[in-house]
Amino acid sequence: MTAATAPAAAQDRVARSYTRARRMPWVLGKIGDVTLWLGPYNAAQLIVAAVGAFVLIKTFSWWSFLGPLPVIGWVAAIWVLRGSTIAGRQPLYAVLGWLMFAVQPATGRLAGRAAKAARPHVVGVGCLIQETVPSAPGPEPVPSLVTAAALRPAPRPAMARPAPTALQQLLNARQGVGA
Repeated sequence: MTAATAPAAAQDRVARSYTRARRMPWVLGKIGDVTLWLGPYNAAQLIVAAVGAFVLIKTFSWWSFLGPLPVIGWVAAIWVLRGSTIAGRQPLYAVLGWLMFAVQPATGRLAGRAAKAARPHVVGVGCLIQETVPSAPGPEPVPSLVTAAALRPAPRPAMARPAPTALQQLLNARQGVGA
């Protein structure tokens, strides 16, 4: 079977590779068509490279008598951070996770906002009152049940409805509703 006679489903197959680079996609390895030397670099490496270069340039007069040792140490620090992980995460993202945990509200988050405790409300609860002292011979005492409905105040009397307006009287007359 040639490619021209193969079914369309066989020609459209796609293969995917879920590697470590796929789980940690924030790396810098190519700029346009140029591949970076010894790349790709993760965020921690780029931060150490930038901060280290700044510090080495600004403090050149302090370490210049040591020769290339500080520069070699800087390059070694960048290289060491290449595969460093904390619990399977890059150090920068692990520290970011700890910071976000430290500043989150004590009640947690719900839909991106601080979660609030539910407001208190009355629930339908009953209380059984039963005599515990044995009584004189005779019929057993009937326990009484006191419910939350019995403890609520009596409802207010309904207010009298206002007299219908002229428009309401007209609509009622058209629908055949007695006033």
